[in-house]
Amino acid sequence: MANELAGKVAIVTGASRGIGRGASLAFAEAGASVIVAARSTDKLAELVAEIEAAGGKARAVACDVRDKSQIEACIQAAVDTYGRLDVLYNNAQTIEYLYLADCSDETMLDVQMSGPIATYRFMQAAHPHLKATKGVIINTGSSSRYLASGARYGPYNSAKAGIEALTRTAADEWAEDGIRVFMLNPEAESTMTMNWKAREPEKYAAAVANKPNQRMGHPLEDIGRPLVRMIADADRYNRKTLGISSAGVTDTIETISFEPVTV
Repeated sequence: MANELAGKVAIVTGASRGIGRGASLAFAEAGASVIVAARSTDKLAELVAEIEAAGGKARAVACDVRDKSQIEACIQAAVDTYGRLDVLYNNAQTIEYLYLADCSDETMLDVQMSGPIATYRFMQAAHPHLKATKGVIINTGSSSRYLASGARYGPYNSAKAGIEALTRTAADEWAEDGIRVFMLNPEAESTMTMNWKAREPEKYAAAVANKPNQRMGHPLEDIGRPLVRMIADADRYNRKTLGISSAGVTDTIETISFEPVTV
């Protein structure tokens, strides 16, 4: 994987923890210069220090993806700092866990603003720069859409469904510009998954027990590093929605069951 992204410039949103952090480390490890973006700048500073200590290049940018002006400033920071943009990884997302009957308009709108609206705005602002470099866009979906029961995931899952539609549309419209676009539905130790583990430990344990290797994916080893290889071979993955986990990359995600494993 060494130097697979040498000379490339990447933006990762939601980079302060979980999958975003793992992807940032992997991109830098592969030679990319990385703009790590999130609302939490303290954790971003730690991430930049870790990347630089390993010989990589990174710059922290405070960015609330619900704010269009901050999105545009994040894109400009990449271009101003490193002179180009090759990879956009839309990973940030507000997480809400509640029944639809209890969901307010304000909550639903907040989830949509941080999800499909932010993804749309980032893609649109990045388009001219990615067109110039024949770049790649990766959007984060969620394996929660494939749970046996989607109760209390309504706002979050609706946002991820919207992002999937945007992914396919952008891939169709921007193919002539040489921009490849695909989406990941990760099963990993993400913020969402760790919240689920704390909230419903028995269901989490049952789901993990059904995994081929009885563990969730590691953000760096199972998500970030494979994603580097996918970017390098983006023509193969263009327009697809892919499952990615500790077991590898798949084109199809099966329903995640909470039933105990039987032998």
